Amino acid sequence: MKIVVIGASNIDIIGKSNEKFIFETSNLGRINFQVGGVGKNIADFLTRLEEEVKLITVIPDSFFGEMIKKDLFYKNIDFTESLMGDFEDSIYLSIENNHGGMISAINQMNNIRHLTSDYLEEKKLYINESDAIVIDTNLSQETIENIPNIIDDKPFIVEGVSVEKVKKIKNIYKKIDLLKVNEDEARAIVDDEDKLFSKEEMIEKILSLGVEEVHITLGKDGVIAGNSEETINYEVKPIENVKSVNKAGDAYFAGIISKYLINSTLEERIVFGTELSRKQIIGG
Repeated sequence: MKIVVIGASNIDIIGKSNEKFIFETSNLGRINFQVGGVGKNIADFLTRLEEEVKLITVIPDSFFGEMIKKDLFYKNIDFTESLMGDFEDSIYLSIENNHGGMISAINQMNNIRHLTSDYLEEKKLYINESDAIVIDTNLSQETIENIPNIIDDKPFIVEGVSVEKVKKIKNIYKKIDLLKVNEDEARAIVDDEDKLFSKEEMIEKILSLGVEEVHITLGKDGVIAGNSEETINYEVKPIENVKSVNKAGDAYFAGIISKYLINSTLEERIVFGTELSRKQIIGG
């Protein structure tokens, strides 16, 4: 399948402590630099699944920008229509404990605002050469709301990213064919800060807003997903040898996208995405 991914690319700086993390002091550990970003990660995993992927992102003219371009070229991800220029670097800084779990993170991702509706309008023919369009909500709300007007009759697929950023899709639920969020993002969509709704009720409410299919990832508790035909609550086995949870959600999303586009069953999508996520967690 030909897939266009529109979203963020950045440099990930990840620090992992050697022993139990102690706050407000310096911890011994390892620091790793790698190319990341939600859009880029999804494109990467889809390419590994032998999909033909085009990425539209923002790449600065800088040392880090060159790292991003080299990584995309090496992984055979077409980025020729990305926006390149004198932009600030996009950086994601994360601290992990000795078990690979995230303690906290800071993101500097202001350059994605340059990926405007007008710019994507210019790329309309390029975008519509694909079989599906995938976006992340790092994009501005204006850009997100205009993308369905740019694309032809193709699957429109969305990654929620965060509690605040997922709110940007509030006016286009009926245009979304496939949505992936975590539990906190799902509760933000259905306005359930007090956690009154069950996971099944959240699925029902999100579908009632017009989304065709939604997947809610639950971390160690697995996934719950649903569409107009069924809802599946899928539990996962505990993972003992966790290397890092970084990119695990992006791996899951790429898996369900790949299976969604070949009309697999909902269960097949969940199982495949979960296995890719597990491999990412134990492999890093």
